[in-house]
Amino acid sequence: MEKIIWLMELKEDEVENYIKVHKKENVWPEIMQVNKKAGVIKEEIAIFKNLVFIYLEVEDKKKMLEVFESDEGLKRWNAITLAMTKSVPELNETMKELPLIFSYEEGELKH
Repeated sequence: MEKIIWLMELKEDEVENYIKVHKKENVWPEIMQVNKKAGVIKEEIAIFKNLVFIYLEVEDKKKMLEVFESDEGLKRWNAITLAMTKSVPELNETMKELPLIFSYEEGELKH
């Protein structure tokens, strides 16, 4: 299993919209299906002001990225959600993977 943390910066006026589309009743069934197909075991999203933190546990990162890049439903979903983000100029990208520097799980230090 691999753990991934992504950071995105939302446009300030899109925070509420981003939260709304991620409410359980608004997430498309095909997004759940692509996560399963891609080997996503767990995904959690947290927001602080206009910063979005996405935590993923996946079977295989390479496989996940391949599935994500080829899925048409996810492309439509991303057209909506990524339009709510602003590019981070110094990174020249929308999503930035963060290095994991500390990991504690079930009484053990993992990292």
